[in-house]
Amino acid sequence: MHLSHSDARALAEEILLRHGFDRPDAELVSEVLVEAHLWGRPTSGLGHLRHIVETKNRQCVTVVREDSRSVLLDGGNNPGFLVASKAMQLAIGKAKQTGLATAAARNAYLGGINGYYVGMAARENLIAMMTTSSGQRVAPAGAIDPLFGTNPIAIAVPTLNDPVILDMATASTNVGGLRRAARLDEALMPGIAIGPDGQPTTDPASALDGAILPFGGHKGSGLSMMIQCLGILAGGAIVPRGIADFGFFFLVIDPSLFMPIEEYKARTSELVQQVHSLRPEEGVEVVRVPGERSQSQRTRHLAEGIEIDDPLYDELLRL
Repeated sequence: MHLSHSDARALAEEILLRHGFDRPDAELVSEVLVEAHLWGRPTSGLGHLRHIVETKNRQCVTVVREDSRSVLLDGGNNPGFLVASKAMQLAIGKAKQTGLATAAARNAYLGGINGYYVGMAARENLIAMMTTSSGQRVAPAGAIDPLFGTNPIAIAVPTLNDPVILDMATASTNVGGLRRAARLDEALMPGIAIGPDGQPTTDPASALDGAILPFGGHKGSGLSMMIQCLGILAGGAIVPRGIADFGFFFLVIDPSLFMPIEEYKARTSELVQQVHSLRPEEGVEVVRVPGERSQSQRTRHLAEGIEIDDPLYDELLRL
C-alpha cells in the first residue's frame, strides 16, 4: 500500500486515539513511527502499533529524582516515544544551563529510531548520545540463548549544515525485521539469526523462537552489554522480558565547554567534507557520513510517499 506521509500519520493517530491516547501523545507517537518509514527504516515504524495499543495500565510520566545536571523518569508503562522525547527535552534544557546533562528513564518500552531524539539536541547546537536496553532477543557472542536486547545506540553532532547522526542497533537485525520477513514469507539473510536449536537459520519464524546474532560478533556483543548496563543504571530490568521495562540513557554536551560552538561546527563540517572528498570504491557514487542516506531517503519519501506492506496495512485497519 502506497501512502503519503500525511496519510500515514493520520492513520496512526486515528488508531491511537481510538485506543485511549490523547491527541498530543497520539501525534508525537505517530510522528516518530512515520519518521522511521521516511528514513527508510520501516522495521522500526508502524508495525509497532499493535504492541502499543495492546499495552494497558499506562500512567503519567513522573520525575523520580532531578538536579541541575540530571533527571530520572519513571515512564509509567508508556511507549518510549513519549518518554524519550520528554527526557531529551529535559536534558537539552539542563545542558544549555550547565554545559553537560544526563537523563535516564525506566518503566517504558519501544522508542523507534533513536536518531530522532539525538537529532533534537544536535539541531540545538548540542552533542547527544542515547542508548536503549531492550527485550531479550540477542544471543551474546559464543552463546545460543538470547539474553541481550537489540540495544541501539545513537550519537548526533551539529555541523554547519545537517547534523551527523549515527543510529545503529548492536544486533544484526531487529525484531521488526524478523516479523516483517515472517509477514511477507521472506527468507532472512544468512548469518543474522539462529533457531531454538542453536543452528543458523534463514527462517524468520525459527529466528523468532531462537535468537538474533550480535552485529560484528564479539564487538557488537560487548557494546550491547555496556548498553544493557546503562539501562540498568536507568533502573530498567537487568534483562527486559518481552516488550516492557526498557532502560533509556541520554547524555547531552554543550560543545562550548571546550571551544566556541561555531568553531566546533566548522571543524565537524570540515571532517564531513573530507569524507565526501575520498575516492569511492567501485559501485559507490559518493562516500557518505552516518545519517546521510536516511536523510536522502526522507527527502524522497516526503515527496513520493511511503510503501507499507499489504499484510501490515490490513493489520492496521483492523486496529
